[in-house]
Amino acid sequence: MPGEYSFFIFPDCCTCFRLLIKNHPNLAFAGFASWLSSHEHELEGIHRLSLKYPDIIMLGDRGDQLLLNTLTRNKDRAIYLQNALHSIFEATSNRETLKPDLLQAVLRVMRLHLRRVEMILAGTAVIYNLTRGEQSCQLPLEVLNRAVRMTLTAMEKFPNNRQLQKNCFLTLCSDTLLYRATFNCNQCCELVFNNLIAFDDMHMKRMGVAIISILAAEITTAGLSELARDRRRIQCLLAYIAEKCLLITDLNDLGPVIPNYLSQVRLRAEGTPIFDTTLRFTLSALWNLTDECPEACMGFVEECGLRIYEKVLKRFADQDEEVKNHVYTKCLGLLNNVAEVDQTRNTLLVDSLMDFFFKMLRHPSIQISYFAAGIVAHLSCLKDDVWMAALQSSKESHIKLLGQSVCCWQPPQYEMVAYRSFEPFEQLVLHPQSRLEVHLWAVWAIHHILTRKEARYVPTLRNCKRLLNFLRYVTSADETVLCANSLQRQHCSIPESTDDQLKQPEPISTLSLPTHPDPTNTTILDSSEGSTGIQSTSGTPNPCPGYAGDAVAFSDRKSSYTLIQDRTKRSLSSGSVGTVFDQTEPVRKTAAGVSAFVGPDTSQLECARLIRRLATEIIAAVDRHSSNSIAETLGAAVSSTSEAGLT
Repeated sequence: MPGEYSFFIFPDCCTCFRLLIKNHPNLAFAGFASWLSSHEHELEGIHRLSLKYPDIIMLGDRGDQLLLNTLTRNKDRAIYLQNALHSIFEATSNRETLKPDLLQAVLRVMRLHLRRVEMILAGTAVIYNLTRGEQSCQLPLEVLNRAVRMTLTAMEKFPNNRQLQKNCFLTLCSDTLLYRATFNCNQCCELVFNNLIAFDDMHMKRMGVAIISILAAEITTAGLSELARDRRRIQCLLAYIAEKCLLITDLNDLGPVIPNYLSQVRLRAEGTPIFDTTLRFTLSALWNLTDECPEACMGFVEECGLRIYEKVLKRFADQDEEVKNHVYTKCLGLLNNVAEVDQTRNTLLVDSLMDFFFKMLRHPSIQISYFAAGIVAHLSCLKDDVWMAALQSSKESHIKLLGQSVCCWQPPQYEMVAYRSFEPFEQLVLHPQSRLEVHLWAVWAIHHILTRKEARYVPTLRNCKRLLNFLRYVTSADETVLCANSLQRQHCSIPESTDDQLKQPEPISTLSLPTHPDPTNTTILDSSEGSTGIQSTSGTPNPCPGYAGDAVAFSDRKSSYTLIQDRTKRSLSSGSVGTVFDQTEPVRKTAAGVSAFVGPDTSQLECARLIRRLATEIIAAVDRHSSNSIAETLGAAVSSTSEAGLT
């Protein structure tokens, strides 16, 4: 009868399939899907048939095209889809092959079956196989973005399924994927933290802290504050560090009141600290989370972080030099973030910690010395009475060694640290208690990152008008003036009226007290490291002629640098420091006052010479960038004018 088919069951099913196709030459579709993986002969036979008859649309569980057809044609058949996902997983487990079409089909199936945990579980495993390794570099960006977003959706939908969450961690724990894909970093960090708090799984710990260490450098400061509000997240990371580094006896030394979360940490009775991937990434994660984030810094301090870190520093003191330096760098980097925050700065005024910072200023590793110097620089801005009430050591000795250390540094060829912004430097150099040595550290830091990544940081610096004005002033001031006591620093702003009617200079606070000779926010990325990058912003080039920060309206107006020089000559006698003292309050008969009249010592003058040279090179980079921006703007304008003329 028309439309009636007769089927014969052969012992060999592949023979049956071949006869079926042979007896129906107009056959356009054949569904051979949902075979068990144990039926290797049938699966391979169907795959060979599909290659022999490419004009027939076949469904099957072996071969990319057969699997793709199965996912596309059976959108509502859960069993078929489930088997297809398992087949894809098995086929891609032992090799990396770029399959963007197959990945897109898997994502469509997952989106249609978001309520079926077994479907999503299988789908997350397939996503990992199809995005791991070099595949994430080669996949179309939109497909990669969709894969990450589906992964985050799966984590949200089934928070209690440990295996599903672990599959998602495996997918996300990829440098390339985290840096290349576009997704909600805050959401991802929150989901990862939720899992770290919910599950005690060593593999998830290792992957989770690695993911957070990278993403924290990419999150805005507002996003970091939001993350830090849930103190369990900071407790979680501190618990990992305590577990790796502290002993049971160390717990009793943390103070009379031990936080509850630490009482649940499994500490060892003896042994050396464990330096592994988990500890390395946990230190990076905490460093990046506290970057320019007062909320996170306060959480770190209030959750016993300072005491834990002090123990960590002591426990690694006799370890291998390379390991010790790695731990010291990351601990000091975080403590540098704590020192930047007004609310937490004075918590570092502990004799044991200050002795350690003082010792690290002379450390042969420039990274360690750099971060120790940053901490001392910020603590030097605390008032003398605050310092004296907390410490037995001299503030002046720390400041003196700070300047001497910076003068001895040889700039490394690599980028030591990344910064979100220049705001910490701006606050530091303009602080009322700031000194020449403190300024030197800040200017050295700015110079270091600018010379490594000029295109990234110069636009950011151009947007920091007050910091830029300070740097321009340093380049124009005499070395003895930079060392002078109670010097009135000038705001180098352009007047709005005429060239000859300059505004009265506004005081910017003391550059240096002569008895204190000598003078960055991260992320890193452990892989980044910093991050990390930590993360940074880029500004829009200034289209106006002249220097960055200028507001010159007419072409015949003097440049800002010329105006600064003119004003400096009028306000300061070029060879005399005495006129400076006449313009300010009298110097009292203290050690600082007596030294002020004696004049700067050799180490101070060395600091002044270095800060002038560094500031001059920074300003040259800014001006060069401004000139290039102007040339590009003019070139674009000429090009568009020419095109308009041609049309």
